Amino acid sequence: MKNIGIWTRDLSFANMVKLREQGFNSLFLNNEWFWDLLTENKKKESDWTIEKAVEAVNYWYNGAKGMGYKFFLIDVAWGMWPLDGNDLWYKLYEKFKDCTDVAFFFDEPHEALVETGKYTKEEIRGVLLERAKVIGDRLMIGGTKRNSSERYVNVVTQYNCQEGYWSSGTGFVWIYGQLAWHFFSSLRYKKLSKVADSLNISGRFLYQYDVDEFSIKQPGTWLNGILKIIGIRNWFENWQRERFVKYFGEK
Repeated sequence: MKNIGIWTRDLSFANMVKLREQGFNSLFLNNEWFWDLLTENKKKESDWTIEKAVEAVNYWYNGAKGMGYKFFLIDVAWGMWPLDGNDLWYKLYEKFKDCTDVAFFFDEPHEALVETGKYTKEEIRGVLLERAKVIGDRLMIGGTKRNSSERYVNVVTQYNCQEGYWSSGTGFVWIYGQLAWHFFSSLRYKKLSKVADSLNISGRFLYQYDVDEFSIKQPGTWLNGILKIIGIRNWFENWQRERFVKYFGEK
């Protein structure tokens, strides 16, 4: 079975039903969604606790299974234990460790935490090694192709011509599904699907999480922001979802 998944900004049950009808059978349950849910979009941040977060993720997981979803990525990127004492990742692992339809994903730690200066490479390597000791080969770690030589990266983020970095040992692949400067790369679904098939990569996830709030200081927001301004962002992203399922789904 091919796991046809998505990273979306809308994990509402209503949208999950629509995505299932479109042909998606897998989801990334990312922590930011549950943070916004529990804090009412950051208005009541004191309401967030690790226990409530785990409970919410479990509720969404069970709800999605009831809709027919077959595979899930659980977000284990929050909490830099033992550096900061936050062990949300471990509590999530304990909750889902016996679920055979779950893998655990840490998105771009090198890019988000080392290159931004929040932590040193040695600190992050230690955090990831600790996580790998506990989670084992179900831990998926993302990284851009410029950092694909880092030993702990086993999922390469899609921007331009990344299929050269895929291998038969790649757990799953991310495919970009919005409008950005690498626009033509996001249109190459037919070719990319053939490469994924040739390498027997069963996990294929569409990335549609970039914000669309236009900011002159952030060039990465410009094209998505323009689509929103002229009123066709939803149409474009729906078109990308249809194309993605068509080419990456079951033949």
